[in-house]
Amino acid sequence: CRPWLEAEIAAVKPTIIVCLGGTAAQSVLGQRLSIREQRGKHHSGPGGATVLVTYHPAAVLRTEDREERERMFGDLAATLSEARRLVRGEETHQ
Repeated sequence: CRPWLEAEIAAVKPTIIVCLGGTAAQSVLGQRLSIREQRGKHHSGPGGATVLVTYHPAAVLRTEDREERERMFGDLAATLSEARRLVRGEETHQ
């Protein structure tokens, strides 16, 4: 699927890319990384896009520990809010 991803990025020219989960992050950034360690950080992505990584929603739903699930959901929500701020050109909280 890499050629299609590259073609979509070239066509859309996004300024922000949000990777939901490790597989998406690895595909976009070209390297394996820990979502737990990299969440909340801005990464340089294809075409100069800012890349944010967070947990995949399915991973949040599958997590049995309630506190961990709430923490992961909070991170997912915070990452999407950060992406919205970036798109709007508002000051970010990196």
